[in-house]
Amino acid sequence: MAELNTPEHLRALEAEKATLGTVLLDPNSFDLISALLEPDDFHDPRHQLIFSAMRSMSANGIGINTVSVIYALQQESALESVGGDAYILELGTEVGTSLYA
Repeated sequence: MAELNTPEHLRALEAEKATLGTVLLDPNSFDLISALLEPDDFHDPRHQLIFSAMRSMSANGIGINTVSVIYALQQESALESVGGDAYILELGTEVGTSLYA
């Protein structure tokens, strides 16, 4: 099994977080991103759950934003599995800070 704390792995996790955060900050980006990625493309199981929720929301015409993703994950009893609402909120803030780094 691959080491989970390698620089490559940490960069991949940061890329996953940035991808999800981008969707939270710019929901219009989901169509393009979802055309390129599937939930299984995410290494972190939390990110798989979040992306799956976003995909389901989009398919059902539900707008994707921080509040709606938190609500969708609550309805699926998956919010705590992904780290709670604090983790979802963190995803959106990390993208903004990395843009200006």
